[in-house]
Amino acid sequence: MKAKITSRLVKSLRAFQKSCEVADTEVAGFILRVQPSGTMIYYASYRLEDRRRNRVRLGSARVLSPLQARGKAKEVLAEKLQGGTIPPSQVVYLEGIRWEVSSEETMVRGSLSTGRAVPAH
Repeated sequence: MKAKITSRLVKSLRAFQKSCEVADTEVAGFILRVQPSGTMIYYASYRLEDRRRNRVRLGSARVLSPLQARGKAKEVLAEKLQGGTIPPSQVVYLEGIRWEVSSEETMVRGSLSTGRAVPAH
Protein backbone atom coordinates (compact mmCIF):
# COMPACT_ATOMS: atom_id res chain seq x y z
CA MET A 1 0.00 0.00 0.00
CA LYS A 2 1.21 3.54 -0.71
CA ALA A 3 0.41 6.49 1.53
CA LYS A 4 2.13 9.36 3.27
CA ILE A 5 3.42 7.91 6.54
CA THR A 6 2.12 10.17 9.30
CA SER A 7 1.50 9.83 13.03
CA ARG A 8 -2.21 9.53 12.32
CA LEU A 9 -1.62 6.67 9.86
CA VAL A 10 0.69 4.84 12.29
CA LYS A 11 -1.90 5.08 15.08
CA SER A 12 -4.66 3.82 12.78
CA LEU A 13 -2.78 0.74 11.50
CA ARG A 14 -3.63 -2.62 13.03
CA ALA A 15 -1.97 -6.01 12.81
CA PHE A 16 -2.92 -8.23 9.88
CA GLN A 17 -2.65 -11.99 9.41
CA LYS A 18 0.36 -11.35 7.18
CA SER A 19 3.06 -8.69 7.23
CA CYS A 20 2.04 -5.49 5.49
CA GLU A 21 4.20 -2.69 4.13
CA VAL A 22 3.32 0.96 3.63
CA ALA A 23 5.51 2.78 1.10
CA ASP A 24 5.75 6.52 1.74
CA THR A 25 4.56 8.77 -1.08
CA GLU A 26 6.84 11.62 0.01
CA VAL A 27 10.25 9.85 0.19
CA ALA A 28 10.90 7.00 -2.24
CA GLY A 29 12.38 4.04 -0.35
CA PHE A 30 10.91 4.97 3.06
CA ILE A 31 8.81 2.03 4.30
CA LEU A 32 6.79 1.14 7.39
CA ARG A 33 6.42 -2.61 7.94
CA VAL A 34 3.58 -3.88 10.15
CA GLN A 35 4.08 -7.40 11.53
CA PRO A 36 1.22 -9.76 12.46
CA SER A 37 2.22 -9.20 16.11
CA GLY A 38 1.50 -5.47 15.69
CA THR A 39 5.18 -4.46 15.74
CA MET A 40 5.87 -1.56 13.36
CA ILE A 41 9.38 -0.95 12.01
CA TYR A 42 10.65 1.80 9.70
CA TYR A 43 13.07 0.88 6.87
CA ALA A 44 15.01 2.65 4.14
CA SER A 45 15.02 0.51 1.00
CA TYR A 46 17.35 0.91 -1.97
CA ARG A 47 18.75 -1.03 -4.93
CA LEU A 48 22.33 -2.11 -5.45
CA GLU A 49 24.11 -1.87 -8.79
CA ASP A 50 23.12 -5.45 -9.60
CA ARG A 51 19.43 -4.55 -9.02
CA ARG A 52 19.07 -6.48 -5.75
CA ARG A 53 17.11 -4.63 -3.08
CA ASN A 54 18.60 -3.95 0.35
CA ARG A 55 17.03 -2.46 3.45
CA VAL A 56 18.34 -0.58 6.45
CA ARG A 57 16.34 -0.81 9.65
CA LEU A 58 15.72 2.70 10.96
CA GLY A 59 13.88 1.84 14.16
CA SER A 60 10.59 1.03 15.82
CA ALA A 61 7.49 3.17 15.44
CA ARG A 62 7.24 3.08 19.25
CA VAL A 63 10.55 4.97 19.50
CA LEU A 64 10.67 7.12 16.35
CA SER A 65 8.02 9.46 15.02
CA PRO A 66 7.33 9.30 11.29
CA LEU A 67 9.07 12.68 10.90
CA GLN A 68 12.23 11.44 12.65
CA ALA A 69 12.24 8.17 10.70
CA ARG A 70 11.72 10.02 7.40
CA GLY A 71 14.72 12.23 8.24
CA LYS A 72 16.87 9.16 8.97
CA ALA A 73 15.68 7.54 5.74
CA LYS A 74 16.70 10.63 3.76
CA GLU A 75 20.17 10.54 5.35
CA VAL A 76 20.67 6.82 4.64
CA LEU A 77 19.37 7.05 1.08
CA ALA A 78 21.45 10.16 0.33
CA GLU A 79 24.56 8.40 1.64
CA LYS A 80 23.87 5.39 -0.59
CA LEU A 81 23.32 7.64 -3.64
CA GLN A 82 26.75 9.15 -3.03
CA GLY A 83 28.28 5.65 -2.91
CA GLY A 84 28.96 5.77 0.82
CA THR A 85 28.72 3.12 3.46
CA ILE A 86 25.77 2.30 5.65
CA PRO A 87 25.83 4.07 9.03
CA PRO A 88 27.31 2.01 11.92
CA SER A 89 25.11 -0.34 13.94
CA GLN A 90 22.46 -0.76 11.26
CA VAL A 91 20.64 -3.82 10.02
CA VAL A 92 21.02 -4.70 6.38
CA TYR A 93 19.25 -7.33 4.29
CA LEU A 94 21.39 -9.11 1.75
CA GLU A 95 19.76 -11.79 -0.38
CA GLY A 96 17.02 -12.18 2.22
CA ILE A 97 19.46 -12.64 5.13
CA ARG A 98 19.42 -10.10 7.97
CA TRP A 99 22.90 -8.79 8.88
CA GLU A 100 23.86 -6.48 11.72
CA VAL A 101 26.62 -4.16 10.57
CA SER A 102 28.94 -2.84 13.28
CA SER A 103 31.17 0.21 12.96
CA GLU A 104 34.07 -2.05 11.91
CA GLU A 105 32.19 -3.49 8.93
CA THR A 106 31.26 -1.59 5.79
CA MET A 107 29.25 -2.43 2.74
CA VAL A 108 31.18 -3.18 -0.42
CA ARG A 109 28.94 -3.80 -3.44
CA GLY A 110 26.42 -5.90 -1.57
CA SER A 111 28.80 -7.94 0.55
CA LEU A 112 30.26 -7.35 3.97
CA SER A 113 33.92 -6.40 3.84
CA THR A 114 34.91 -8.50 6.86
CA GLY A 115 34.58 -12.21 7.27
CA ARG A 116 33.66 -11.88 10.95
CA ALA A 117 30.01 -10.95 10.41
CA VAL A 118 27.39 -13.64 10.82
CA PRO A 119 23.68 -13.40 10.06
CA ALA A 120 21.68 -11.92 12.94
CA HIS A 121 18.83 -13.91 14.43
